[in-house]
This record gives sequence, structure tokens and C-alpha cells, in this order.
Amino acid sequence: ELACELALQTVVKLHVRGRLKLIVDDTLLHKSGKYVFGIGYFHDAVASTKKRVATALGNNWVVIGLAISVPFTDQIFCVPIHARLRQAGNTHPGPAELAREMLTDVVAWFPDRELVLIGDGGYSSGKLLKDLPARVTYVGLMRGDAALHDTKLPNRPKGQSGPKPKHGRRIDSPRKMAKTVDRSKKTKKWKRLTIMVYGEERSFDVFAYKAVWPKVFGQRSILVVISRALDVGYDEIYLYTTDLTADPSWVVETYAKRVSI
Repeated sequence: ELACELALQTVVKLHVRGRLKLIVDDTLLHKSGKYVFGIGYFHDAVASTKKRVATALGNNWVVIGLAISVPFTDQIFCVPIHARLRQAGNTHPGPAELAREMLTDVVAWFPDRELVLIGDGGYSSGKLLKDLPARVTYVGLMRGDAALHDTKLPNRPKGQSGPKPKHGRRIDSPRKMAKTVDRSKKTKKWKRLTIMVYGEERSFDVFAYKAVWPKVFGQRSILVVISRALDVGYDEIYLYTTDLTADPSWVVETYAKRVSI
């Protein structure tokens, strides 16, 4: 009830218009002691590096926040509106399952609003993303070696027995697709974009295409956006959205709002 009231008052008092942009992430609150409920060893994002994954003892909270753009500025604040405590062990719900429970709540709180949910690679899970409500658009991050398939089902010869194929042929992973675009001079080309992200304009080369990701979305098609930053210090990343008509610049700009959490 408290989370519902907080979410409603945030939207009303701050006059949030258009689609509500939700951000999901988890955070570790360092705690110790035998009388602390729900503690366990969890991934510590602050202490981890690209080469070393660190864990620490504490409470792991999965949080959904509302991204609020400050008028007349380029600033975005993330206002937490819902949270669930994750408990250690395989018998308890994981981050994706807790995020789905909270998303169900938020959808019910705002029955007349469209929602955009933004998450990192840890939330690219069928437990969160399969059978999303129609009013929810997802923007997320995928691994470079994600197993993607063609959106078109292969033609089966007449008279062939057996089950019908559930998805198209396997296509290049996002990382391999980027290399294919580099080699191609005619059929596939990068698109140069200047996008307002992280409070300033930055340049990107992007390439977008439709695909199916059976492990996460089943037979539903998604739009994959390979984003190669041209500024020093930014890597090539692989984004995707459930909005097949989305402009690639919107996908990159929307995902960048995630850092506000």
C-alpha cells in the first residue's frame, strides 16, 4: 500500500506525462549478524571489476524506480517506488522473478498509462520478459553471444512429418553481426547518430535489425540495436527492445536513462 501511494503521488505531484519510464536494478546493503533477516552472500557490483567478480554479505534489494526528467535541464533523477528483498538460495525468487512481481503491481496502479521498463543484462530473462503486458515496452542489454534466430519460419517440404519449427534459422550473434557490418559495403551499413545521453551529446554508429530470442522471448520478435560509441571510454554494446517500430536513437537514449538509478 505504501509503495502504491508513493508511486501515485510521485506521478501526480511531479506532473509526469507520457509513457512512464521504469528502471529496475538490484543493490546490496552490507549487513552482518545472525539476527539480520534475509542476509546472504550476493554479487557486489561496486567491488567487482571486469576481471574479478566480488561477493559480499548483506541484504539484496531489487528496486524499481521512476525516471524523472527535470524540466529545462538535461538531468534525470530516479525515484524509487517499489522494492522487494531477495533471499539467498535457489528456493527463493531471483531478481527477474521479483521484478516481474513488482511490474505486475505497477501495471495495476496505472491502468491507463503505457510503461517502458529498462534493465541491464541481468534482467534479460524469460521469467521477467515472456508474455509482457501489452502496455509495457522493454529496453535492455543483451550479451554479445546471444543466440538469435531469423524472424521468418523456414518452409517445410510437403509430406515431411514431425513438429513444425518454432522459430527461424540461427543467425549471427550481435557481436558477429557487428563484424559482418564492418565487412559489408552495400547490404549492411552503420548509421551515424548524435544522441543526447549522460547529459551531453555523443556520437554513435548503430545498426538495427529484427530477430527472435527464443530463450528470453519465445517466438516474439524484438528489435536489436548494436550501438558503437565513437567517444573515448565507451564500449560497443548490444541493446534490444520489444517495440519493433522504435527509432535506434530512442533505444540508445532510453537505455542511457538506466544509470540514473
